[in-house]
Amino acid sequence: MGDHVKKALTDKQLQFCKEYLIDLNATQAAIRAGYSKKTAKQSAYQLFTNIYLLEYIQKEFNKQTERTGKDADWVVKNLIEVVERCMSEKEFNPNAANRSLELIGKHYAMFTDKFKIEGVDSPLVSFRERLEKRVAELDMLN
Repeated sequence: MGDHVKKALTDKQLQFCKEYLIDLNATQAAIRAGYSKKTAKQSAYQLFTNIYLLEYIQKEFNKQTERTGKDADWVVKNLIEVVERCMSEKEFNPNAANRSLELIGKHYAMFTDKFKIEGVDSPLVSFRERLEKRVAELDMLN
C-alpha cells in the first residue's frame, strides 16, 4: 500500500479502519476508535467520505482475504451447505437453517434499503459492484 494513503490518515482514522475490519460495523468501530458514542454513526458516515480511508480499508480487507484464504464466496458457500444440511430429513434443524439464511441475507444487504453513491470512484463502491455481480451469478446457478 502506498505510504501516501497511510500518511493521509490520522491515528484515530487508522484505528477506526482497524476496528471496522474486525466486524464491519462502522458505528461500533467509531466508538472503539474513540469517537463519541452520541455521534458515532455520523462520524462513521463522514469517515467513509474519505477516499484515503476507503482505499486503506479495501487494501487491508484484501490482505486479510489473502492471509486466510477465505473470502465472501467461501463463507456464503458454507452457509448454503449448512442450510441444505439443516433442512434435510436426517439433520432437520430449522433454527440453524434460518440463522444461516439470515447471515447470507445480511451479507448481501438484503434487509436494508439500497443506496447508491454517485460521483465517488472508491474501492468500496467497486467492491459492492463486484459483490452484486456475484449475487447475480449465484442466482443464475439456482
